[in-house]
Amino acid sequence: MHIESDRHAMLRVVCCFVAVALITTSGSVFANDYSVDRVKATLSEIGTGKDARVTVKLKSGNVLKGYIAELGKEDFSIVSKAETQKVLYSDAAKVKKQKLNVGIKIAIAAGVVIGALVGLMYAQCGSGGCH
Repeated sequence: MHIESDRHAMLRVVCCFVAVALITTSGSVFANDYSVDRVKATLSEIGTGKDARVTVKLKSGNVLKGYIAELGKEDFSIVSKAETQKVLYSDAAKVKKQKLNVGIKIAIAAGVVIGALVGLMYAQCGSGGCH
């Protein structure tokens, strides 16, 4: 009986730790509005080609997803499933590289750990619960 309460206490501590880790690593999907120079710098870091996948939020509110085909002096080309579109740097409000960020990776790992712990607890205690 004492061993079972220790397991529950340890499970609670692990769940609280994971919850705190998720909360502290979560953030906004997009950073604050970018300046033209920041848009250029961000896109230059990402580069061009099919591996240079981005999400661009325009000042008009539209969102474009695709890869960067070309970076020019005043604009860049983004290729989506349907079309290639030229976008002025000054029209881009926010830019984000499409990838799994650290917060999402931690959330996935936490989900796997919590699922494993719940599965182990269920296997140990059964559907009636531990007494």
